[in-house]
Amino acid sequence: MDWEKWADLCVAIGMLPFMIWMALTSRSISAVGCLVFSLTAALRLRSSRVRWWTDEYQWRFLVIMLPVLLMTVLGAMPNR
Repeated sequence: MDWEKWADLCVAIGMLPFMIWMALTSRSISAVGCLVFSLTAALRLRSSRVRWWTDEYQWRFLVIMLPVLLMTVLGAMPNR
C-alpha cells in the first residue's frame, strides 16, 4: 500500500470521531463537512476510477473540495 492510500485511510477513519463530536455539539455544518471528507477518502480507496480522476484533475478536485473545507472550518467556530 502506497502513502496515498495510507493517507486516504487515515482521513476516512480519522474524520469520523470529529464528525460525531461536531454533531454532538450541534455544529451540523461541520459534521457534514467532516462526513464529506471521510466519504471522499473512502471513495478514493474503493474506486480506481475516482482515484484516477482526483489524481489527473487535481486542481478541479481542489476547487470542489475548497468550499467543503471552508464550510467545515467556519461551521466549527463558536457562536457568541
